[in-house]
Amino acid sequence: MRIDALLRGSGIRRTSIVFIVNDLYVNNILSLYEELTKDWRFTVSVIACDRIGYDFSPAVSSQEISTLLSRHGIHHDVDLHVDRIRELKPDYLFLSNPYDMFIKEEFHSGELARIGKVLHMSYGTVLIRWEGDYQFLADNQFLLNAYRFFTESAYLFPDDPKFRTIGYLKLDAYQYYGRPHGAFPGFSIAWKPRWTGYADSSLATYIDSFVRIAQDPDVTLNLVLHPNVMVALSRNPDAERISALLDVLFSMPNVNAVSGPDFLDAVLGSDIFVGDVSSTLAEFLSTEKPIVWTNLAGLALNDLGRRLATACYAVDGSDGANSLETVIARVRAGIDPLQASRSGLFERLFEGHPTRSVALRLKSLLLRGA
Repeated sequence: MRIDALLRGSGIRRTSIVFIVNDLYVNNILSLYEELTKDWRFTVSVIACDRIGYDFSPAVSSQEISTLLSRHGIHHDVDLHVDRIRELKPDYLFLSNPYDMFIKEEFHSGELARIGKVLHMSYGTVLIRWEGDYQFLADNQFLLNAYRFFTESAYLFPDDPKFRTIGYLKLDAYQYYGRPHGAFPGFSIAWKPRWTGYADSSLATYIDSFVRIAQDPDVTLNLVLHPNVMVALSRNPDAERISALLDVLFSMPNVNAVSGPDFLDAVLGSDIFVGDVSSTLAEFLSTEKPIVWTNLAGLALNDLGRRLATACYAVDGSDGANSLETVIARVRAGIDPLQASRSGLFERLFEGHPTRSVALRLKSLLLRGA
């Protein structure tokens, strides 16, 4: 309050920030919230609101989001009306989810753009081109209404001024703020099949392999399943077999079911990452430990995805020298010819800095008009 009293007579106006959170995955908010709230030049408001659900993506209530924010020590309000947001006179409105379809109409990007500059911080980097099945991402109405998208890499949308590179904010807590990742006995593997459970997912292709791998008591398997995977799996003609094998895996004492917004604790602590296309491939690259990309063949990668792929082992479901089990066995034995390719690659691709966090870099941009 003393600062407010001093500012009233000075003519200096604080920069007003509003975060609208309708998603449980808040990792990319935490460090920025910390830096903004301890800087007198900002006022910060956080609002938890419902995420609208669909058959392919479950709803999340504002109360669930509120519980998570409270756990992280983030002061917030729940389900404020848009008129209350107008009263806050925000300079910037950060939305946690860049799709209008998942939030109530009064919080659609076009409406909020009349109140302040709509911003979005990427939750995970993009490795594929926005075309074909992913054309809807480029046609997204939110993208048209937003003032700025903050992304992880200069190799993403380099010719579009709406996109600005800041680095990998989602990893800030681990890289700059001392958050520890997990530690596991034996040789630990993180496996993250794509959540679709069908077509572009390797869940059906490799689940038999992982049942065999996990029979080794010196292996810890961290199986990362997206919340939507069971919904998607119900549409897979092989669903009964896959579900039975998942039950087998989860009955093993050395298999951990990993989910929720803190899944990177387990992933980053693993000795090797095995997964389909997702931002987690890039996030694990920060550890410089081995990566196996399980659905690389046939993907329409963007420039960033192609550069990342050079440091990953690619498997395609075949047997023999390039089978998943053979590649994992070689790495476990210390045979890792791609080690040099991974060294320093994360810093080169994602604007790595030895001391200055991504949150601090983004704060500077906000002070300069973003």
